[in-house]
Amino acid sequence: MAALTQDRTHNARWTGRMIIGKAAANAVIYAGALGARNASGFTIPAANAADVKVVGVAQGPVNNTGGANGAKPVQLLTGVFKFKNDTTAPVTAANLHGRCYVQDDQTVRATPGSPGVIAGIVEQIDSDGVWVYVAPENGVA
Repeated sequence: MAALTQDRTHNARWTGRMIIGKAAANAVIYAGALGARNASGFTIPAANAADVKVVGVAQGPVNNTGGANGAKPVQLLTGVFKFKNDTTAPVTAANLHGRCYVQDDQTVRATPGSPGVIAGIVEQIDSDGVWVYVAPENGVA
């Protein structure tokens, strides 16, 4: 899949706590995107990149183009959300109740790749996506 280029409807089974982050410089985060913190602690769209940790799902769009680190707040929710399943390394029944990994800000995969950013815990797999429990504590190896 490819990273988001517009807001997406985020299907949620349940939501937990609200986390308020601060957008990284020049970050564009779409509603429904997996949101992550970079090495400096600022919020970015989730990506399989070094020093990235998934925090939650963006509740609304944030466009910090031209802005400095922390110039705009980002609202993220924890909970169980549905994401696209990667076609190259798809999440399968063997992954149920285990970790899945970030492919991009709307897609999860079964294998970590490099560096292997944890998206969350696989709750259910449907023909059109994967239900994932997303919370910052899930990213602890």
